[in-house]
Amino acid sequence: MVVSALAITSTLIEASSEEAVDAMHGLATMEHVMVAPIWDAEQAENLALVAAATGLDVCEAHTASIADVSACPILTFDAARWNEASRSLDNHLFTIEIADKVFLGA
Repeated sequence: MVVSALAITSTLIEASSEEAVDAMHGLATMEHVMVAPIWDAEQAENLALVAAATGLDVCEAHTASIADVSACPILTFDAARWNEASRSLDNHLFTIEIADKVFLGA
């Protein structure tokens, strides 16, 4: 799984708790998780182009940029939101929507 460093930053700003800090550090240290930074000016330019084309904020645009170049799906609670942004890009973004399920089994 690839996680945007800016998505982690955004999560920490919004959650602002020790639990969120621990969760993000734990996520980043998992064996099959790679945290994707912005390496150079070319990636920064691509990020700017995606943000301008989609109207996403910079943190969200970083996630879209990573998904676009790596062909990874975006794990989200709101696939429709990402599908709307995807219309502005050359390549369609793939999403996996997480839905709350209540088990009422016997």
